[in-house]
Amino acid sequence: SDLPLDPATGKMLITGCVMKCLDPVLTAAACFSSRNLFYAPLGERDEAREIRRSFCDNSDLMATVRAYNAFYDMVNEKGWGEARAWATDNFISVAAVTSITSVRSQLLNELLKIGLVNRRDLEPRIRRRNVLR
Repeated sequence: SDLPLDPATGKMLITGCVMKCLDPVLTAAACFSSRNLFYAPLGERDEAREIRRSFCDNSDLMATVRAYNAFYDMVNEKGWGEARAWATDNFISVAAVTSITSVRSQLLNELLKIGLVNRRDLEPRIRRRNVLR
């Protein structure tokens, strides 16, 4: 009840903590509160849909989580500029990526505050993506 979100998402986050799979669960929870990661320009909707399906063809949420992770993998491997170009080629909104990252950070900070997550237990990948306060 201390988490500032709907009970189902809170339960999902708590389960992610318990099952030690918090990174993808944080991303999924952040997606619920952010704008859509993928965009579809007029005249390119079919191509955008196919690219989204290339990340996961049976779940929009899993496609979003995988695309988000792929974006940050690209940032870590090739830098911000290359990642932005990759995002444009894959119909991914960098503004949405930034929004999801911000919400992830807020959710992680709430989990830290209430003691569900210990700083020393955070995976390096989560630490890189979130500014811990």
